Amino acid sequence: DENPFDIALSGNGIAVPEIVVEQPENIALTDGSATVSFGSVLLGAAGTTKTFVIRNSGTAALSGIAVSINGANAADFVSEGPASATIAAGASATFAVTFKPSAAGPRGAALHIASNDADESPFDIALTGNGGTAPEIAVTRPEGAELKSGDATLSFGEIKLESAAATAVLILRNQGTADLTGIAPSITGDHAGDFTVTGPAVSTLAPGASAELTVSFKPAASGARAATLRITSNDADENPFT
Repeated sequence: DENPFDIALSGNGIAVPEIVVEQPENIALTDGSATVSFGSVLLGAAGTTKTFVIRNSGTAALSGIAVSINGANAADFVSEGPASATIAAGASATFAVTFKPSAAGPRGAALHIASNDADESPFDIALTGNGGTAPEIAVTRPEGAELKSGDATLSFGEIKLESAAATAVLILRNQGTADLTGIAPSITGDHAGDFTVTGPAVSTLAPGASAELTVSFKPAASGARAATLRITSNDADENPFT
């Protein structure tokens, strides 16, 4: 008399949002344990930017989205968050974080993404980076015109053979954030003997420091005379500066 035994079952389906954060795209991060590294960025450089993707894998709108950054070096990491504070179910949005170190060495902060997700608000991500240092050579004329390695030309004009040598002063500057070392000028080329370089007085320039060198020209014969001034140093991409 009770076959089948009948029981009414009831329930209620509730739509909920569900945040997913990816960096890079399609690589999901884990709330509270994820770390995004920006690598090493030279002090004074433009900075390194990484794009984050926020996805709503739930069935209700993900709302109240707000990005914030705090921690020991929070000022080195900048973000404005996504364009909208709400993401529809199944949709996504992006935002960027830029790392520009203000000092050398390891730098760290924490990224927080608040939302109406029930169990992952805020969504926490550790941010790391390193402030790097490097020397950067610059060569200018006294009037301030900066020369470009490989393209610069220093002309002494016409000099009579019996005249005293003509001279030109160049200023070496270290525009980088580490010591510029191994500074050594030399002259090469077909008429190298017609040109003489003296200075600088030091072989190392601290960041922001400068020194002078003098190039002299006394032609040994008539006609066009030419040579190349080479300034070696530990500059990574302008060694030698020619």
